[in-house]
Amino acid sequence: MKYNRIAITGGSGRLGRFVVEACARHSAVTVLDLKPDDSGHPFVELNVLDLKAVSRALEGHDAVIHLAAIDDAIDAPQKTYFETNVEGTFNVLQACFDLGIKRAAIASSTSAIGLGHEKPAYEPRYYPIDEAHPLNPHDAYSLSKQVCEVVARSFAVRGVTRIACLRPTLIVRHAVVAELDNMAKLRAGDPAGDPNFDLSKVAEPFSEALPMQRSYVMPEDVARCFRLAIEADDPPALDIFIVAAGDTIGQIHSLPHIERELGHLAEVRKPDLYANDPTASLLDSSHARDVLGWQAESTWADVVAKYGALPGKGLTSHRDCAGRTRQRAP
Repeated sequence: MKYNRIAITGGSGRLGRFVVEACARHSAVTVLDLKPDDSGHPFVELNVLDLKAVSRALEGHDAVIHLAAIDDAIDAPQKTYFETNVEGTFNVLQACFDLGIKRAAIASSTSAIGLGHEKPAYEPRYYPIDEAHPLNPHDAYSLSKQVCEVVARSFAVRGVTRIACLRPTLIVRHAVVAELDNMAKLRAGDPAGDPNFDLSKVAEPFSEALPMQRSYVMPEDVARCFRLAIEADDPPALDIFIVAAGDTIGQIHSLPHIERELGHLAEVRKPDLYANDPTASLLDSSHARDVLGWQAESTWADVVAKYGALPGKGLTSHRDCAGRTRQRAP
């Protein structure tokens, strides 16, 4: 179902720009953010913590995509992550309810599951990890994303707004693909890796360990998933989607890799998946494929071939791309 007017909170952010572009091909878009972008679409300066302002900004819209939040890469008190992310989501969905807006999609995160960049205190119970996997958030950011999903459920059951919660994994910006690919090669002992990789042109070097599960997704693919979630015909009151590419950073063999990382291998529920493609992701996006018709359009080899020779300018996590208020623009 197509909507005439879509409001996008955090629309000036790193992911937001892609979501605005994807939606603007089909609908009129309003960008709601703390600072304008250069897209030329209507813009409303907005702090999502101001419920009255949110309600005013959403008037006249058919659907809402909520991306604005504080990224856990920002140096902020734990309390601030929780308050901003949860209250911002509450305000947006309360305004949707009050205004009778029928469709909303919000940015959650695979962090809600409890997945981190390093060996976790809470390890996955099975592979591939799907939406039914138990959640065990380990910090205020990941907890805030779980609670945002709970808030979404509480509004969905009221029968006014149908809500999709998208859980992207690590969103890789184009300009840093070469850097990230080189890091993966070095970590895997690949002789093609360059230990003297030139970081001098990298504006925002990747300062974390590689994601333990090596999952990733490209921003244009996430944006397309948000658009499809908004346009889905007759969706349930609430649905949750993991959003990840079908393979891994560096195209590692997933099961042997995670067994080395953790020292053991949990239950493998889809052994044929890894038999047919050893590099298949440890995250299962088949629900988005089956319900929304979505899947990532590129493999890691495609991404490296297209973007890997560009000078690195930085990498952002899925949390950053999902739009930070920072109390700056997301």
